Amino acid sequence: MNKTVVVKFETNGGTPVSPVTIEYGFMIHVPNSTKMGYNFGGWCRDSELKVAFDPDKIIEEDLTLYAKWENYAPKKFINDISVYTNLSNVVKDYHELYGDDAKEDEKNSIASEKERIEKNNYIKELRKEFDFESVIYKQVSLELNKISIKKEKAKYKMEKKVNRKGAERCSKIISAYNEVALKEGEVQTKYQEVVNRLDTIEKKYEEFASNNR
Repeated sequence: MNKTVVVKFETNGGTPVSPVTIEYGFMIHVPNSTKMGYNFGGWCRDSELKVAFDPDKIIEEDLTLYAKWENYAPKKFINDISVYTNLSNVVKDYHELYGDDAKEDEKNSIASEKERIEKNNYIKELRKEFDFESVIYKQVSLELNKISIKKEKAKYKMEKKVNRKGAERCSKIISAYNEVALKEGEVQTKYQEVVNRLDTIEKKYEEFASNNR
């Protein structure tokens, strides 16, 4: 009986990755994990994340790999809207209070209050848009993780059979792998689109905050 080795994955807060059993002396096609708010930085051999794992090297013993994460936009969405939230008192009708003889500074005060209300509404709309896209981001991240794992399993199965039988006798399994790989590419594109939309929202907020300090 061929000796096997087990590779376990410590995702450090990312989506779980099931252990993989391979035959002794084989290479492993490692899956990716996903983590909300971070980019996946690869697998490491040590828990201190100092020794990167080389997927091109043969595995000769049981192994635990540790996920490395890098800060990703969405950066923390700045929640400093206190400048615009002190609007509990509704602006009363200008003419009703002061009539035609109102002073210029009273006009300016009302105009300023209306401007602050508009700014506050703009911030609320940005936050709603951000929260909506964040939900999509989480869904697509999970979808990408699942299809990536499925692709890696299909690739391992394909290569194992091709090594034994030859490519000409394994056209169906090769075709099945290609379909999964194509689907992964489509999901990756969808994932990047969501990331780009989140980045755009944050840039809008940062520009707005910078112009209204």
